[in-house]
Amino acid sequence: MATRAGVVVAAGAGGALALVAAGQTWVAGTVSDLPGGDAVAATGNDLLPVAVPLALIACAGAVVLATAGASMRAVAAAVLVPTGIVLAVAAPAAARHPAASLRPAARRLAGTTEVVVTGTHVTAWPWLVAAAGTAIAAAGLVALARGRAWSGRSPAAGGTGPDGTGADGLPAEARPDPMAAWEALDRGEDPTTHPGSRRDCAGGGAGGGE
Repeated sequence: MATRAGVVVAAGAGGALALVAAGQTWVAGTVSDLPGGDAVAATGNDLLPVAVPLALIACAGAVVLATAGASMRAVAAAVLVPTGIVLAVAAPAAARHPAASLRPAARRLAGTTEVVVTGTHVTAWPWLVAAAGTAIAAAGLVALARGRAWSGRSPAAGGTGPDGTGADGLPAEARPDPMAAWEALDRGEDPTTHPGSRRDCAGGGAGGGE
């Protein structure tokens, strides 16, 4: 995860996992007061309402790390760290007392305030959110430590790598300039006859000849 791509993937995947997990059942049990003992459950949204906003912040932070400049990356990294920590700590804590967590839903189901919830259990989803939060916080820490050494945008997003080349392997000055081509068309000129274009074609021909 030390590379920029690894940091972006860790933050984005962590945010996506937390977003999915928020809608899943975290704790479940049975209301023993009712005939037949009706089942009752609570989702991540019930137990940790901030899970979805924090997950969206993590996903947005991953986008910023992939596309923005150094100053915005530093801000995003600084936000990712506490975002991940809150998810990692709060998710298991929210499911620590399943009977108490299920009591509000059990009261609604039974129609009374005096209910007994039995057979409670905690699913794996809170722990998956904790793992996602850990990945998000770690991504933020790595971005804070190494983010200033990264280029303005990742090569995949159209930026240049550390050696000045883009995703196509060409240096910035060797790539065609779309704006120059449009300006040539506005002037009624053929952009393929532009000296730079002839130079590119010549270079491509020479490369092909080899």
